[in-house]
Amino acid sequence: MSDHVYLDLSKYGGTRDRYSSFEYTATLGALSQATNKVDLGVLVACSVLRPPAVLARSAETIASGSGRRFWLGLGAGWYPPDFEAAGVPFGSASQRLARLKTTTELVSRFIRSQYPVTTIVGGKGGPKLLEIAALYADGWNVSWAISPRSLSAKVALLRELRDRAGRSRTHDHGLEVPYVSVGLTCLVAKNEKLLRTRFFEMMEEFKLRSPESPETLYEEAKTSRLICTTAQLTDRIDLYHRAGASEIVCGFGPVPFSFWKLGVAEEFIEAAGLGRS
Repeated sequence: MSDHVYLDLSKYGGTRDRYSSFEYTATLGALSQATNKVDLGVLVACSVLRPPAVLARSAETIASGSGRRFWLGLGAGWYPPDFEAAGVPFGSASQRLARLKTTTELVSRFIRSQYPVTTIVGGKGGPKLLEIAALYADGWNVSWAISPRSLSAKVALLRELRDRAGRSRTHDHGLEVPYVSVGLTCLVAKNEKLLRTRFFEMMEEFKLRSPESPETLYEEAKTSRLICTTAQLTDRIDLYHRAGASEIVCGFGPVPFSFWKLGVAEEFIEAAGLGRS
């Protein structure tokens, strides 16, 4: 789940109409009793909305109650209405990163090793953010668009910073770290013509507009997301894994945590070979 008090889609080319959000700890606590097959997590909790001790305790509570790993993503926050609702100044990017650093460091102290909680810092991957992830967290998440080449360079820096700090490559619960989680918009089709048609149909259905030309937008999306023909998909996934991705979080819509069409998602799953597992 994400973590917002409100959210609109203007950042992604949509309208400024505000949507309310479910609170992630209560929702995931309920979901933990409804399924026993999946891990649970937040990508990402806004570091200003909850004190570090509360973040750590809630993550451990859900992990303990569900018996599964909890993925605690932590972020600096980017959406001013969340800060307004909390009564906290939005501040500059450097101020928000400083607050994220303090929160991540304290959360890492509060987390107790008997609970399977993995902490991940989320963001585009600037040097300061990667330093926070390297020094105080178990990994890094980037969403929802990044090219394999850009990912490779950032993962190399993340590993270098972690090694320089003398941090272990093994998590308390056996996970190889730093764990790199990459969220990508996913869309496939049998040929290039159908792929292009599907891409613009998806954007139109979500009423998204971009200042870029349609062709520029489409070509950029193919470079930085899993948008390709079914024949290209396996090689494209391999590029991300060789660039350092530990996992790919699949988004089957044009904006975070959205979903377009079930049939298109199923086609992707089949082409990726996931339907056989």
